[in-house]
Amino acid sequence: MRDSSRFRFACFWGILLAALLLRGSMLAVKWSELTEDRDGYLGIAAAIMAGDGFCTPGSSVPTAFRPPLYPLLLSLPVSWAGSLGIAVVQLFLGLACVAGTMIWARQWIPRGGVCLAGAIVACDPLLLRYTSQPMTEVASAALTAWLLWAWCRYARQRNWGNLCLTGGLFGLAVLCRPAALPMPAVLCVLYVIDAWWTARGEKPAAGIWSRSRAGLAEVLLVSLIGLLVLLPWGVRNALVLGEFKLTTTHGGYTLLLGNNPVFYEAVARQPWGITWGDYADDHRLGQPVWLRGVNASLELQGLRTEFERDRAQYRLAWEHIRDDPGGFFRACLLRQARLWSPLPMGPEARELPRFAGWVLIGFYGAVYGLACVGLVRILSHRAARAAVWPGLALVLTLTCVHLFFWTNARMRAPIMPVLAVWAGCTWGTLPPRRAAPAASHIEEAT
Repeated sequence: MRDSSRFRFACFWGILLAALLLRGSMLAVKWSELTEDRDGYLGIAAAIMAGDGFCTPGSSVPTAFRPPLYPLLLSLPVSWAGSLGIAVVQLFLGLACVAGTMIWARQWIPRGGVCLAGAIVACDPLLLRYTSQPMTEVASAALTAWLLWAWCRYARQRNWGNLCLTGGLFGLAVLCRPAALPMPAVLCVLYVIDAWWTARGEKPAAGIWSRSRAGLAEVLLVSLIGLLVLLPWGVRNALVLGEFKLTTTHGGYTLLLGNNPVFYEAVARQPWGITWGDYADDHRLGQPVWLRGVNASLELQGLRTEFERDRAQYRLAWEHIRDDPGGFFRACLLRQARLWSPLPMGPEARELPRFAGWVLIGFYGAVYGLACVGLVRILSHRAARAAVWPGLALVLTLTCVHLFFWTNARMRAPIMPVLAVWAGCTWGTLPPRRAAPAASHIEEAT
């Protein structure tokens, strides 16, 4: 027992040390990227510290275009330490992601699998690449790992503390990336499917209800706590911007960005690998030309507020989808390919050395293959099967969301801890088969 504890201790801290060295090296090499504000989070953080509030970068105009959690995390470090503060935040989030993945995995898979899961997240090229960029990839992955840990903990030990912890982390995950919001609904569907599968041969109504009600009640309570965490953001939007909204005004833009005639012609109907970045800024199919046209159209309609423009862009995107279902179908396939592709696309892919490309293909090919095998293996063991549902719900949620909305490889960052733990399920002996537990019960692997 003592040797086993020493092994777990050495494994945990050894992987964290490796993650620290890898992320520190990335920050050292890509230090200049820490001040590249691609999504405006640094500008919002600076506005917060200047006393202007959550405003559009470079102005004092309130905004709800971006989710609030990440710029709030950055605000103090950016004000006090500049690039160094950003680096510290990113490094902390990266280590939190690795630690959370291993601690979650330790609840229900063997220790060898825990080490494998931690190693995958520690070495993941996507998470490493975005360590040096002030964007939400690393933060969302860290929140995913700890949310799933808390959900498993609450399912095993039902008390108010674990409930509030799980619901709170779910709310924070949505405040970091709103794409996670439909996860509880998907999880409810999975619990019902699991109950139906388990109750085959019994009276359908009684069997399904008795086996799924605990899980459904769990999801309902977690969702309610999560909504309480989201409530201040919605109230802020109502008081400052005039409309109550728990997410952002970014959704209409991202739906329209991937569903419009120009994108269909310039990208979706082109050979594999072509992106909008391959066109010159002044090309008729270039993204800047398209965006100027959209903004001019919105201005002509007299749409001034973010909420008006968001709704108008949603309507316009659905009109384009109805007018060109073939283009939409091709765009959906392209978005899924982008989400799961081991390689980047466009000019960045062509600048990648051939050796690096083969490394990425080998790494993600191995992770995807092991994750599929591990998922099948854990689903075949009734004793631990319920532990997989929250992670599977998150994977299905983000996959479905990015079937419609603008997508590239970085959108799968929150999924990586889930895939890593599924891959870890291929190592060692899973819990023995037992009588089917309630949908929310999880037997701890020993």
